[in-house]
Amino acid sequence: MAESNKATSLRDFLYVVFKHKTKILTVFLSTVITVTVASFIIKPTYEASSNILIKSGRENIYIPATEHVSPIVNLNRQEEINSEIEILKSRNLIEKTVKALGVKTIYPKLFKKSKSGHKKETLTPFDKAVLKAQKKLKIEAVKKSDVIHVKFQHHDPYIAANVVNTLVNFYLDRHLEVHKNQGGYGFFKEQVTLAEKKLKSSEKALEKFKDKHRISSLDQQKTLILEQISELQAALEKTQRQIHETQNKINEIKTQLAGNPLEITIGMEMDRNPQVIASLREKLIELQSTEQQFLTKYREQSRTVQNKRMEIGKVKKTLAKEELKIYQADLKDLKIREASQRTHLAGYQKELNKLNDLEVQLRRFKRQRDTDEKNYQLYLTKLEESRISDTMDMEKIANVSVIQAALVPLKPVKPKKLLNIILAIILGTAGSLGLAFFSEFMDHSFTTGTDFEEKLDMPLLASIPEFKPLH
Repeated sequence: MAESNKATSLRDFLYVVFKHKTKILTVFLSTVITVTVASFIIKPTYEASSNILIKSGRENIYIPATEHVSPIVNLNRQEEINSEIEILKSRNLIEKTVKALGVKTIYPKLFKKSKSGHKKETLTPFDKAVLKAQKKLKIEAVKKSDVIHVKFQHHDPYIAANVVNTLVNFYLDRHLEVHKNQGGYGFFKEQVTLAEKKLKSSEKALEKFKDKHRISSLDQQKTLILEQISELQAALEKTQRQIHETQNKINEIKTQLAGNPLEITIGMEMDRNPQVIASLREKLIELQSTEQQFLTKYREQSRTVQNKRMEIGKVKKTLAKEELKIYQADLKDLKIREASQRTHLAGYQKELNKLNDLEVQLRRFKRQRDTDEKNYQLYLTKLEESRISDTMDMEKIANVSVIQAALVPLKPVKPKKLLNIILAIILGTAGSLGLAFFSEFMDHSFTTGTDFEEKLDMPLLASIPEFKPLH
């Protein structure tokens, strides 16, 4: 049953094809012939191309004009490549290219149309040429690479190559202009001059300050004064201890003088007023010896012993008074020495404070000198970097390079004759068959007995064959 249906469908298909064979052949041949002739008649279009490599270079690095700031590196390669593509697409470069090669050379027909036209046009031939060149120019980034592909189509292969190469050359110049630090060298040169003047001024101020205050080495001067202060402080403390000890001795002697003379304790032999002290000590020793002799003969409560002891008490009291005078004189001398030491200590401290103040001022002058020197060195370095950058710009040294300049294309990219003929055959076949079946669909006449039975739902009793006249 399935085979019968397939046979019927094939028969119907062949029936339609043979019935409308004239239409099918006409449409098919018209399409194929038209496309084939057009492919050979149409003026060929050539495409010239050039590849540009975008490398990482000084254009990707921004060096701030301040110290202790690291250079800023642009690591986004995609953004960088897109920026270069926009420069290549800029109208300015296309206008320069058209102007350099000339409208008559690239698009001579535009120039002729302009002369023969009667209406006043708003666009000049140059503007039209620029717009047309923009349409024919194709700039794209090659995927997963740092390469930009520049293409241009034209009927003349030599013009296509010239347009691409001219555009790329203008782009290389424009790339340097865009990334150039405008006025950098002049700015840094001026800053170097100002920084040098400032440095000389701060150095002069520092030397003037040193000469004015006779500063050779503050550290050594401070060390010397600190040693003197330390020694004087130790001497002062010793004097104060002596004053304290002397005062205590004086108080002790005064206490003894106010009490029993016999209980007075005679101190060490003193070298002041030696004659008086020596005679009193000799007399005291003599009296004490006599007392001891009397004690061997008399009782202790005897008048003889008591009288001798009274003499001893008087001598001790006199001797204590003499010692008191000496200690009081020593105390006076010690206080005078203490006052002198305090005065000298205050003087040294004042001198030390002065040196500290001078040190603060000196550090300020040195700090200013150091800052000015760093600024001078910084601007000097920036000036040299700017000079090198300008030299590299003059030599056209950049991070872009042409991998392949545009060559004169040998084969056109349009029209693709074989492809067009194949497409014409496919289109002609589809179109002619489509027209045939559409015509059959629109035809309501009965051509076969089957059509009669299917459409009228009635049995066919008889059919009369068509007779063609004989010629």
